[in-house]
Amino acid sequence: MPVISELQGSVLRLTLTGQNTVDDIALALEAGLAAAGPGRTRVLWDGSEAAKAPDARGVDRLIALLRRCQAHLGRVAVVGRSALMFGISRQIAQMLDSDDAPVQAFWDLETAATWLRRRDSGVHS
Repeated sequence: MPVISELQGSVLRLTLTGQNTVDDIALALEAGLAAAGPGRTRVLWDGSEAAKAPDARGVDRLIALLRRCQAHLGRVAVVGRSALMFGISRQIAQMLDSDDAPVQAFWDLETAATWLRRRDSGVHS
């Protein structure tokens, strides 16, 4: 399975492993948000194990996906460990960041998880 969706308390963790498509990511995100229930859900988007970074069209489709889901999103932490994945994470964060649903790019999971747990996020405690 290329995208693992796991609800960990009030945080939805999406782990991209191996080869994956935007459709795989969309299915995992939408299923995870549905499982989380009403309200805003924090998302830890871990792209550090992805075998291949999305191309420009894929990045555009990911941004469109997150915009469609934005009413259900709290904080979104996007993790990319390679320079390319981190750059894509920053591009996504810059395109989507807002006061209602802040999006931030990170190099490592621990820093991302700490940011997601902050109490001032305005999402599920």
